[in-house]
Amino acid sequence: MTTRVDLLGKTRRAWNRSPVPRRGAGPPAPGDVVVLECTACFDVEWAVLARDPAHPGRLLAVAADGQAMVGSADVAVPASAPGGPLVLRCRFGGWIDGGLIDTATRTATLPQDEVACARDRRAEVERGTVAGSILACEVDDDPEYQDWVAETLEPAWLAFAKTGPVLVPEVDGAAERHGRIVEASAPAWQTAGARSLALAATVLLALGAGLFWRQHQELSDLRDHHQVETEEYRHEIGELRSENGQREDGFRRQLEEAGNERERLESDARLQLEELGQQLDHARRQTVVGNPVALSLDFPRGRRGDERRVYLPTDASHVLFFMTLEGAEPGQTYGAELHDRATGERLWAKGELRPELRELRFGLPRSQLPPGEYLLRILELADGSSELMAEVPLRILAPQARR
Repeated sequence: MTTRVDLLGKTRRAWNRSPVPRRGAGPPAPGDVVVLECTACFDVEWAVLARDPAHPGRLLAVAADGQAMVGSADVAVPASAPGGPLVLRCRFGGWIDGGLIDTATRTATLPQDEVACARDRRAEVERGTVAGSILACEVDDDPEYQDWVAETLEPAWLAFAKTGPVLVPEVDGAAERHGRIVEASAPAWQTAGARSLALAATVLLALGAGLFWRQHQELSDLRDHHQVETEEYRHEIGELRSENGQREDGFRRQLEEAGNERERLESDARLQLEELGQQLDHARRQTVVGNPVALSLDFPRGRRGDERRVYLPTDASHVLFFMTLEGAEPGQTYGAELHDRATGERLWAKGELRPELRELRFGLPRSQLPPGEYLLRILELADGSSELMAEVPLRILAPQARR
């Protein structure tokens, strides 16, 4: 299997055969991509991003590789750009002595706009203000990406830091060119035993760092999830309180409306009771026969009788009519009606009258016969129809006291 290091070797040999002059022969500058001997066992290169103005011999370099996954702290160089495709891991890097890069193998030169973008991302990493896209954050949580970080990038960065004095940013995000110096450990040309111990220590440190970083990510995710759930619960509680308040207001309005309706019903009931009491008093006055006046009428069937003038005393309570009707049959049903003679309006009526010895008997309250001219009619009722049998004009004169 051909590794990227082999490809880099082939590229270097191809450059050596190329007659075109290349900038690789000059001093290292921002945009150069190099392969360091200390990290040759990892599939990682180093991209130079900046030169320290205060210390021109010091260069800022970050890890670069061909792994396609791009996290929140990474910058991807497209395949269409010089040196691409390549991903710059801005979380893993630092300030290094330029002499180490002078002797390194240059593999590519990146466009300055990509270099500037990587410098900005590196500054965000040091300030702790990295805000990647949703897709990049999902890549951060991808186990494959985390394995790549733990197994390749972190060991390579530790090996990179041990090649000589390297300015590493503090964890709390100090500005560039401030931090602590990681002193160089054993050089690469030491004995095989020392190199094995150094590699073992590097692997252990890388595993510990990867485990710590993963646990930190999990705790951060748990805190974010807890915060989201807390906000959702607070929102739901607020909605429930608002809904409860609206229901209480609705119940309060219903109670007020019910109270108003009850008062209205009670008022209507009192008015109805008063009206019924008045009607009952009126009915009692009409039904109590205290001082009746008897009026006897006799006229033949089918004839209109002569006008009868009647003087009613002021203390009379009822007028009792005893009417002898010629041809009246005991089993026949009759009715009586009282009309206003001038207007023809029917003032009073009574049905279901049955004669006793050809005599019809019925009575009217005195209050229904004020002074005036009336017409009393007798009707024969049969099969839902009526036939006029006799009528007699009445004139009620002004009341006179009974002597």
